[in-house]
Amino acid sequence: KRQSNLHWSVSNDMLNEMDLKLKELLIPEMTWLGGVDILFFYENFGLRFTDKLIEKIRSQFSENWLLYSEVIPDNSYSIWLKEKQMPVITGITPSRQAALLKKTDLFITGKTPLFELANLLQRPVIGLFKVKEILRYCSQTPIAIGIPYTDNKKEELLNEMCKKVAIFFK
Repeated sequence: KRQSNLHWSVSNDMLNEMDLKLKELLIPEMTWLGGVDILFFYENFGLRFTDKLIEKIRSQFSENWLLYSEVIPDNSYSIWLKEKQMPVITGITPSRQAALLKKTDLFITGKTPLFELANLLQRPVIGLFKVKEILRYCSQTPIAIGIPYTDNKKEELLNEMCKKVAIFFK
């Protein structure tokens, strides 16, 4: 029986396009870059938790961070994003999502497709998943770390996330 290795890659055109997008956002080349799937946190944990998350990772890990949002759902969300004074990437195609993941040194999400895509591209990723979902949907590796959560322990979750982010800053 012959075994084949699955190899995922991102086209050079998409990587070049993402380089231009990052340059447009004034993100310096060749520097550490983290990404946060901000819409996931905003919709699932609320404004206060998401603000605390951003504050905490920016203060503890003062590297370059960008916010990723699949869509901009409403005006108040858009205004809130601008207040963060951080680079934001929104509304990109799946192939551009792959290029974005390839360009980041760490991506934080709670969406299984992004978590798994980062894992397939061998990019560091931290994913938050409900306790029942993590075993069912998430392939964990040394660079793909899943964190289970319950809705009632948000403060503990922030601390756990920062511990996991610290792993990638050694």
